[in-house]
Amino acid sequence: GRSLRDPALPRRRLLYAELASDPPDPSLSSVSYRAIAFDDLKCIESLTGLNQFGQPIPRLQSFDLSVDPDEQSPLPASDVRGRQCRLVLERVVARQPKGSPSTTKPSIGEEERRRLRALGYIQ
Repeated sequence: GRSLRDPALPRRRLLYAELASDPPDPSLSSVSYRAIAFDDLKCIESLTGLNQFGQPIPRLQSFDLSVDPDEQSPLPASDVRGRQCRLVLERVVARQPKGSPSTTKPSIGEEERRRLRALGYIQ
């Protein structure tokens, strides 16, 4: 047989996550992030370039979690590990099927709305 694994992606465990949020409070901004972590590297990409307060943030930040587990000091743009992380993120995003959950907005019913309201997540 032939392996279906993309040889350009790391062989190690790779975690991918997305977050797109429309805030319940109109004073806050919508955010959209993609992130990837493998080995001791983590990259976070802001698709809007803004944080939840509407302030500009870097489009891409990479972190070495072995020395910065709290993600307080992004790697400099010149660091080859940051470039590697960006390339892996781009490969993973390119492999996402069209119409995947990352491109569709979920709908919730009235019962779910009631429960979220009771928990204080929405008004």
